[in-house]
Amino acid sequence: MAQKQGHLMQKVQQTSPARLRRRPAVLRVLVLFLMSAAAAWAEEPADQARYPVIREIHIEAAGDPAGREALAADARRLITLKSGDRLGDGELADLITHLRDSGLFSAIEIPDPAPLDGGVRLLIQVAPARRIRDVRISGAFPLLEREVLNRLSLYPGDRYAPEKMEADRPEMEQKIRELYAREGFSHARVDIRTIPAREILPQIVAPDAADSDSDDAGDRIILVEIDRGKPTSLRTVYLSGNVSFSSARLLPRLDTWYASILPGEGGRLVEAEVKKDTKSLVEFYRSRDYPDVKIRSEIMKLPDGSAEVLFEIDEGPEYDIEFEGNEEFWSFFLSDELEPLEKGGNAGGLGMKRSLRNIRKRYKTAGYPEARITVEEVDAGRVDGEVAEKEEAALIRRLRIRIKEEERLLVNAVRFSGHTAFSGKELKAQMLTRPPGLLHDGAFVKEELEKDLEALASLYRADGYQDVEISYKTADAKTEDPPEMDDDGDNEHLLDVDILIREGVRVLVDTVAITGLTALSEKAALEDLLLRPGEPFRRSALKADEKTLAERIGETGRPHVRVKSHVDRAPGTGAADIRFEVTEGPEVRMGELLIKGAFRTREKIIRREFDMHPGDPFSLREFLRAQQAVRNIQALQSVRFRALGLKEEADTVHLLAYVEERKPWYVEFGGGYDSEREFFVHGTAGDRNFMGRNIHVWAGGDYSGIGYRAETGLQDPCIFGSRISAGALAYAEERELLNQNFGRKSMGAGIYFQREIFPELTAGLRFGYEYREQYRTTDEPVPEGDEWLYDPRSIFMVSPSLEYRSTDSLIRPTKGIRARLSTDISTGLDNDLDDFLRYRLDLRAYRKLSDRLVLALRGCGGYIDPLSSGGRVAEDQLFFLGGTSTVRGFRENALRYDADDDPLGGQTEWMASAELRWDTGLSMELILFTDGGTVRTNPDAAGGESGEDFRMSAGLGIGYQTPIGPLGLFYGHKLVRKEGESPGRVHFSIGYTF
Repeated sequence: MAQKQGHLMQKVQQTSPARLRRRPAVLRVLVLFLMSAAAAWAEEPADQARYPVIREIHIEAAGDPAGREALAADARRLITLKSGDRLGDGELADLITHLRDSGLFSAIEIPDPAPLDGGVRLLIQVAPARRIRDVRISGAFPLLEREVLNRLSLYPGDRYAPEKMEADRPEMEQKIRELYAREGFSHARVDIRTIPAREILPQIVAPDAADSDSDDAGDRIILVEIDRGKPTSLRTVYLSGNVSFSSARLLPRLDTWYASILPGEGGRLVEAEVKKDTKSLVEFYRSRDYPDVKIRSEIMKLPDGSAEVLFEIDEGPEYDIEFEGNEEFWSFFLSDELEPLEKGGNAGGLGMKRSLRNIRKRYKTAGYPEARITVEEVDAGRVDGEVAEKEEAALIRRLRIRIKEEERLLVNAVRFSGHTAFSGKELKAQMLTRPPGLLHDGAFVKEELEKDLEALASLYRADGYQDVEISYKTADAKTEDPPEMDDDGDNEHLLDVDILIREGVRVLVDTVAITGLTALSEKAALEDLLLRPGEPFRRSALKADEKTLAERIGETGRPHVRVKSHVDRAPGTGAADIRFEVTEGPEVRMGELLIKGAFRTREKIIRREFDMHPGDPFSLREFLRAQQAVRNIQALQSVRFRALGLKEEADTVHLLAYVEERKPWYVEFGGGYDSEREFFVHGTAGDRNFMGRNIHVWAGGDYSGIGYRAETGLQDPCIFGSRISAGALAYAEERELLNQNFGRKSMGAGIYFQREIFPELTAGLRFGYEYREQYRTTDEPVPEGDEWLYDPRSIFMVSPSLEYRSTDSLIRPTKGIRARLSTDISTGLDNDLDDFLRYRLDLRAYRKLSDRLVLALRGCGGYIDPLSSGGRVAEDQLFFLGGTSTVRGFRENALRYDADDDPLGGQTEWMASAELRWDTGLSMELILFTDGGTVRTNPDAAGGESGEDFRMSAGLGIGYQTPIGPLGLFYGHKLVRKEGESPGRVHFSIGYTF
């Protein structure tokens, strides 16, 4: 048969095309059929031999028995071949590349396929890549473990490659030694090694028999052992060359000086602090008019291993700068323009040049385009008098900045011509150049006018006038009153500004067409575009529409889409035809998500947040959103994604997620003293990833001078896979707040829900049950008839809330707003004292007035609406004010009190505070404050008492910044005292009062 095929092919090939054309059509068809059949008959056996059909794919995974099935499943997800496909060289190479690039396998073997049912059986053998289970760091103090971990090139969850580990080890150890050297431990020793994970984690199943004898088998744990050694002790800090400022004034500005007087490791030499102190001294001198100062620091090592630090100061001359000829601006305001000189120094005269440039700019923006600013040396010499008594007289450099303001250009009138599309009023609204008015001085500034013209042009182009031309001319104003003359004979020159407009033809979009679009209908694509038929044509909108169209098409699974716009418009016409040329690229589907490094976290938690599924159209926008959702999982420290096939424009993209988990277990404890609680201790222990479910479980408590509290709870940040955070809490506590003549014991439980509505707005809802008992803290008997007030009570409460937060920091806010609005709907299950509605609003605002000055404001209000027939509310549910966190200068909870000096609560509260926080440097703040508040009993309450007046205080405080917030010491002075009251009160706080 093969001979017949070859013979037939030979005969057909020998037949010339010319003769075929002369034969009948039937014969031509017959010959062509025979040629096709012969070719197929000859080639089919060769294809079957070279590219056999895959009848079965079998995956054989090595490694520990527990992980074999999962490893085989991972390999199966990455394999794009299936039964029935032909196995060619290209397909086999792509298969190996996919598996190798995933990083999931340490070895990949594909033996020669075995024959099976006229095809082949493909066997793929894979071995698991070893992973880094954990990084254990010992001896990290005084640094945090995270600081050390950041110096490593390997992280938990990464693939473990022994060759890479050995190659990177010296560099990683050196980086850690350098880190400790900067902290004063110049002799630190670092050892990085690895051990099999099963030696520490008994739950790790040992490898199978083939590998069980090898220490290199299985996952690894990296051990980082640090011996920081003895630190370099800082013995003394010296200053030399300081003539104008004493050492007693300069040394307290230096962190190194404080270190030199501290015992133990606190007094170690930290080179980074030496550099920081050098910079701090330079800034200090420059701010005191010594811009030429030069400071060199030298670390001198002593034979006993300690060190001394010398700061050599070359002060340079003190600059004494005066202004002359400035009529428009006071010298005080012009001094602000010398900031380049004060902050950057005057090396090569650069600081003075920049300062003069700032002054020229100020005059130009005020309408003095010809102002001349020069500087001249007035006198240089030794200072006499008080300064001369110093060891070395300081050289003063006296400079005079001469200002010749010349005439000032003011706008008399602005006129428009050639405009028909917009009224003069609409055009003027776009301009900053205008005659003098209440909020404008009327200065004529050429640069500002040119910006105004561009704003006018943008207004026209946005309305379709693409060829608009706008120019201007100025002329002396024709006014009846002569220009004003100043004392130097200079005058204010009034100008009329004429704006000349050539609008041109208004261009409207005539047609919009899209070519090359198959992913969605043209109608759906056009809906999101800015440029539509009948709309004004704007070139600025073309790029936006290109991006919008590409994003819309990309959401259908075409991440490689490209869109290019074309505009057809005949010159001088008012119609534009727009055509978007779309190159969609291949359709891409979402493949498998493979997760590595999640040793504790359950994969379904990560997959639930990722929310992209195999077979879905692959959208870059959805991919970015899903990445962020996974990174927000509280159990994970970091997540890195890798897309397999995206760069190669494959039709399926598989994703690899390499996760680093947070250490789940933690123990925290602390203690201290503040004026509200007196001495206190507290502690908490918990698991941030309980059972691998991303659930936070904790137990903790506190004990202080006002009582104790113990609690346990759990929180799920995404309950049932939703965007709602839910939690449960159980607690027991006893509190005796300072100065109150009653205490309370309570135990209860509650559940709460939170949902982020917007990034800055959160809604909450809490349901709680509490068993409470109020008791007297004094020896006085309970008044007759009031015994029932101290009976145990059962309370059920529902509390919805809204919280808004836009502050830049939780610990030390300098700008933004915090607001919280809540309502407590309370019901007494066995009494009516707890039947009420309680409303509370807490508003806080922060504004940075300068680099060192922050204004903080707070306002609070509360109201309790009794629901019982008697209108009475339990005393332990009322509002109390006074003390550290409310109105300083008054006793805790005693802003209002009775004749026996016992605090009184109220059903209404109002409170306001203001603070000026000045950062003085050296981690210290000076705080000026004023507080005020009132607690009132409602007029319709029992007894008819209307409450008392608004009480106010003012005072001064200092704060010392720590990593967890400031420590504050305040003195509040009562502005209006009552008879027998103290003038004020001292308060101590941990953290800001608000």
